[in-house]
Amino acid sequence: MRRYVKGYFGEQWGWIENDVYITIRNRQSHYCFKYRGWGIEYDLFKQLEPLNVMYVKIICHDGSEVYNIVSSISIWKKHGKVDRLNPQCGKQIFLEEKHMEVRR
Repeated sequence: MRRYVKGYFGEQWGWIENDVYITIRNRQSHYCFKYRGWGIEYDLFKQLEPLNVMYVKIICHDGSEVYNIVSSISIWKKHGKVDRLNPQCGKQIFLEEKHMEVRR
């Protein structure tokens, strides 16, 4: 069963399927060069574990290529960095891509 996750203004951030939080990102506009990886909203991240979510999966669109980037919640907790890069947005937690499994 798919459970949708909404943002601050009602926009869809992603969804939960079984024990996986899934979100779709475009590498060109969402990749974080400062942390050499990816970020998700920190408020959302704090809600995932109580919902029994064990993994984060980013479906990445990179030009004509689409691939999945997967890592466990425990890896995000251990290696993630919380930052607020945009004052108009909330805090995010960022994880370097080296801590993620890329599945092409």
